[in-house]
Amino acid sequence: MMPAYKLRVTPLTPVHVGTGESIAAEDYFLTNNKLVRFRPAAVVRAMKPEKRREYQALLSGDANSLLRALKLLRGEAERNPGTWLYAVGIGAASRQALSVVIEKLEARTGEVRPLFWNEARGTAVIPGSAIKGAIRTAIVAAMAARRGVRDTAWWKRWTDRIIQASEGNNQEASRELAREAKRFEEDVLGFNSGNLESDPFRFVKVSDGEVAAEGVQVDRSRLVTGQRDYPAESIQMHHERLLSISDGSRQGEFECILQLDHERAGKQQLRGPLSWVPDLDSLRVWCNWHYDRRYSSEKKRFPELYPQALDQSFEAAKAQGVVLRLGRFSHFEALSVEGMRRTLSRNRQWISEGSSRTACDLGNGRKLPYGWVSITIAEA
Repeated sequence: MMPAYKLRVTPLTPVHVGTGESIAAEDYFLTNNKLVRFRPAAVVRAMKPEKRREYQALLSGDANSLLRALKLLRGEAERNPGTWLYAVGIGAASRQALSVVIEKLEARTGEVRPLFWNEARGTAVIPGSAIKGAIRTAIVAAMAARRGVRDTAWWKRWTDRIIQASEGNNQEASRELAREAKRFEEDVLGFNSGNLESDPFRFVKVSDGEVAAEGVQVDRSRLVTGQRDYPAESIQMHHERLLSISDGSRQGEFECILQLDHERAGKQQLRGPLSWVPDLDSLRVWCNWHYDRRYSSEKKRFPELYPQALDQSFEAAKAQGVVLRLGRFSHFEALSVEGMRRTLSRNRQWISEGSSRTACDLGNGRKLPYGWVSITIAEA
């Protein structure tokens, strides 16, 4: 039987693992410090015939008529909870910005980036693939560093290849670098991407986790540079995210199942550096090694995002289990290998560290980094 382990995932800071889509102003309303997302089509279907005709007539009018149509739709939605998908908390900064968006429909502001949702259950979903991907990143980084110490010629050969791939400053150079990074990972793990049967992570499985709506909040996201206001700061960004220890809440916690199929992997006779499925001790050591380095580096560059209380939570998490960084705003530094890290900046320069961070604005002068989680592991 495949061994299974229960992962208890506790957000240390806000976490956003999103769909990449947006909720437009037509799809939600604010009430009692909550953002309520509803089904516009369901609202229209539930309207009385005369109200539906009024709504449809307004849709074919001018900008003022469209604004009236939106207000009518929202008013009908507020009166009909059967059309609601879910209701989540809303932070002060987002509440201030979004409370007036209905009056500025022409500006097309007010979009909210959602999490994944199980609409039938009314729960936010954190894909297991996000956790598995974070584990994979850490193992590749740790194995590469270990091999580089033992085999300096191998490390130099790959360093030269990475630098050569990024000689230009255009999209083709960026694509070539991505191809080399893929080949590098294959070499580190010892598999061929053309043969998925050889990928050792086929035998590592993580189920999805679910969080009740009470564990989700909408907050404004802001770019932080540590030096100056970023030009794109005027663009509003609002994201659904999990509540965290840094908010003083555990409502964003969730559970999922990790399975390590050692038996099946043995039958496949994997070859190469990772010719076995990682055990729990290896996962813990390698993940904590990689993400501790990323945490320390980012804290030095953006100290305003890392209060002492977060340091204490992070250290306790390492001692008790595993730390990872999940989601959209983990930034490329946390997703790459030390010494091999390169990407094109907005001004077309190759860099190994980004000059900005996207942070969660709590609306009271506090900003927090996205994505840090603690994981404890127990037998399922």
